[in-house]
Amino acid sequence: MDDFDSSKYFLGTLCKRGHRYNDTNFSLRCLSGKEECCVCVKEYRKEWYLKNKEHVKEHKKEWYLKNKEHVKEHSKEWNLKNKEHAKEHSKKWYLKNKEHAKEHSKKWYLKNKEHKKEYRKKWYLKNKEHAKEHRLTNMKMRWTDELTIMMREGEKELERLTLLKPSHTKGV
Repeated sequence: MDDFDSSKYFLGTLCKRGHRYNDTNFSLRCLSGKEECCVCVKEYRKEWYLKNKEHVKEHKKEWYLKNKEHVKEHSKEWNLKNKEHAKEHSKKWYLKNKEHAKEHSKKWYLKNKEHKKEYRKKWYLKNKEHAKEHRLTNMKMRWTDELTIMMREGEKELERLTLLKPSHTKGV
């Protein structure tokens, strides 16, 4: 019957709204504060939140701005501990918000062109061999693509010439 945390809750007299815990004649009450019925507290908080959404939103925004570094650090830690979940969440968010993500990425790129340029230079200096291999791979891919296009164009030209050639030739 005790499937609640007894360090935080207890079974007390039935509350005035009649919230029964697991069909008993008792209400689950909070140990902290006024020992109120937990269901009543939850309902009151939900009701208050719905009436004061803008206030809550503004308060959260202010708190975030005051604690930006703490939030970033906490998020970083959580993401490291929950890599798979974070990756899945990020993927779902991107799929729902493709346009926003693209716009954000574009703005970031335009804002950080110089930073990106410096980063690439530093990376190249540290990874010359890898960069060389990467460039060669890209060149091979481009050459392959160009050859494929040229072959297709050649086939089309051959087809065109074949169609122009008269089907019955005299004297042959």
